[in-house]
Amino acid sequence: MIETLVHAPALGLRLWDPWTRREIASGPEVSLVADHRPDRKFALSRSPSGAHVLHAGPPVGAGPAPARIEVTDPSRQILSVTARLSLPRSGTWSFDPLAVPGAPEGSTPVFPHPSRPCPRGWVRFRADLRRESNGKPVPWAVMEVKLGTDLVAIGLSDAQGALAAALPAPPPRKRPLGLPDATPFETSAWTFSVRLRWSPDRLADDVPDLADLAAQPFVDADTSPSDALGAVFARPGDNILVSGTRPAWGAAPTDDRSSFLFLKA
Repeated sequence: MIETLVHAPALGLRLWDPWTRREIASGPEVSLVADHRPDRKFALSRSPSGAHVLHAGPPVGAGPAPARIEVTDPSRQILSVTARLSLPRSGTWSFDPLAVPGAPEGSTPVFPHPSRPCPRGWVRFRADLRRESNGKPVPWAVMEVKLGTDLVAIGLSDAQGALAAALPAPPPRKRPLGLPDATPFETSAWTFSVRLRWSPDRLADDVPDLADLAAQPFVDADTSPSDALGAVFARPGDNILVSGTRPAWGAAPTDDRSSFLFLKA
């Protein structure tokens, strides 16, 4: 009689990179820390299938044991994030509340570092976020970019408030029926809307939790409505600076703060 021994990992995680539109092959360090063993990190290793897996974790009892996943990247290609879960758990764990465009079911999103080069020919949106009340940086704000009603890109500001979101150039637009031939119409140009989620609670975070990011409310920026910062016209390869006006709290006339976007918070 031949017996088959199957070794199943205690936990699996598939990290999805929105700027390459595939799972992350290398770079990030992924570990698990259990609340009852805060003194030790259990590393997840890369499997041949592309997942990060935990083969040996902290011992737990029959009941749920709170823990967190930590994702860091020494190469600064993505931003560090954490995620809460309960042990014991088997199979692939994923985080669903943050809808990242193009992410396959069962994956967990990561966010590109604002200084990371954008893929060639993509449309890139960037901003430096500040609080309107005092000019301090706004960390861990989520930027959502929409094309019509479709969410097409998402980004996260770093601890200094710098943020970037990007997407491949959408398909060419169709010329409207009945539009005279003499009327100019650009097929490779689109109008996007941008909106931001943020909560002042994130000011105290060293590394943000994915669930907390998803729960943040939409916020106003300058005089724009909270559901959209306004129409942004873009073409393939454009690098769009989403910026606001100079604040009333007093930039000197010689200071150029036009690259900052000020949130009403």
